[in-house]
Amino acid sequence: MVRGGGKQVQTMADRLGSTMTSAEASLRSAADDAGQPALASALRDLLTTLQGAHPRVVTGLSTFADEVRIAADAIDQTDVELAGAAPESP
Repeated sequence: MVRGGGKQVQTMADRLGSTMTSAEASLRSAADDAGQPALASALRDLLTTLQGAHPRVVTGLSTFADEVRIAADAIDQTDVELAGAAPESP
């Protein structure tokens, strides 16, 4: 069950990073095209917040993916060791 989880989390991190990049571009464009200064300012503030969170979210998910892969490897190793230690049936 754990096997493949790291890859799934990494895929999620990659997709989220791509989505955040697209959102940043959309916000930047909307802020540039906003006719009202207050709206443009609010959009730029939102863009700044998103840009600050983007790398931390992607890095955090990538680190979690690595940890899931490490756990899967440890489980696999334990399975191998347990199988080797089991008495053979007659």
